[in-house]
Amino acid sequence: MNNQVIICLDTETTGLDPKIHEVIEIYAVALDPASLTAVTGGVFHSLIRPSDFTSIDEKAMQVNGISLEELKTSPKQKYVWKKFASWVKEHNKGKSKTEYTAPIVAGKNVAFDLGFIKEAANKYLQGTTLFRERPVLELENFLYLWFENDSSWESYGLDSCRKAFGIESKGSHRAAKDVIDTVRIFRAFFRLHRMLKSSELVDFTSADFCKDAADDCLRY
Repeated sequence: MNNQVIICLDTETTGLDPKIHEVIEIYAVALDPASLTAVTGGVFHSLIRPSDFTSIDEKAMQVNGISLEELKTSPKQKYVWKKFASWVKEHNKGKSKTEYTAPIVAGKNVAFDLGFIKEAANKYLQGTTLFRERPVLELENFLYLWFENDSSWESYGLDSCRKAFGIESKGSHRAAKDVIDTVRIFRAFFRLHRMLKSSELVDFTSADFCKDAADDCLRY
């Protein structure tokens, strides 16, 4: 049973390359692993002033809609990343607060965000490991397992998810909206999995549970 806090996050950046570009907005929600609701003090949000305005990709700014005027008055990179690291550590419930008891990270295309977070950690946090290395809860994996045989799904992008699940798209491509919608979909999947696990529809303890799949593999 998982007792570690789950942190669902999203970032907005000045471009696609974490070696060149920077995070300019981060939104994260810390979820209780049992109830899947936000814990006390469970929201972190900040705009972040880029250290190099000349590296900003205009296309990225058009997508996220963040203005240069907003960024010029936002807190600096080092300040925000230190605050974020402290916030994540608050949700590490282990006595020794090691990386093995660190929160589990979740998100949509979260590998992209983690690439930027790793660069920021190396630059501002002496390479501190903020999250447990695995598992990483990637929403797209859940979507693939459930809908890989459904021809109505043209993609697993968040906009497609909103359309499929009846979620309003207004405000999308900002970190807060994207995280909130991702959490909603994660909750639905987790509750579905738990319902199936506790039902009598599938006997996970049966020796026959994987028998058909194993037999299929042995035929080749």
